[in-house]
Amino acid sequence: MLSVRLLHVTIVAAALLLVVRLGDVWVGLQVNGVALAAPSETDAEAAEADNEEADEDIAAEDSESIPDEFTFEELQVLQDLANRREALEERERELNLREGLLNVAEQRIETKIANMEDLRSEIQGLLRDYDEQEQAELRSVVKIYETMKPKDAARILEALEITVLLPIMELMKERSSASVLAAMDAVTARTITTELARRKEIDPPNG
Repeated sequence: MLSVRLLHVTIVAAALLLVVRLGDVWVGLQVNGVALAAPSETDAEAAEADNEEADEDIAAEDSESIPDEFTFEELQVLQDLANRREALEERERELNLREGLLNVAEQRIETKIANMEDLRSEIQGLLRDYDEQEQAELRSVVKIYETMKPKDAARILEALEITVLLPIMELMKERSSASVLAAMDAVTARTITTELARRKEIDPPNG
């Protein structure tokens, strides 16, 4: 009976010891020789205060990184720069537009010049054809006068205007023209001879 009571006492004592040990575990644990105490209410408040102080330091650093507001003079300079940039961009657009118009006008001028060159070549060709045809017709007329008697040819040629008479006399053979001039009035013959000599001085030599 006594041994049973001792057994109960031993069990109760062991249970109490176990409770005390568990309490010690909650109060402090030894990890690698360092005590880790359960955070108390005072410690929690201190930690919260430290967090708030750290947040304030971060906010202060962020506020220092934000530039101050621009002054009126700085804003005026920025506005002037913006206006100047806008003006330069507008000027550039105008210059590009003018350059495009100049290019179009230049192309049109070049096209007109090319057309005028073609037209001039065509006119020169027509003039050559006309001159050749006129010369051919004039030669045929000259042959007619050369086959006539000098007296008859002189009488007809004296009635012609000087601008028509001179080309005919120029194309006539020297022998024929000399005979016609001899049959003409002396004043008319002298005038024709003077004009023919003058034309030979003015006209450039062939070749």
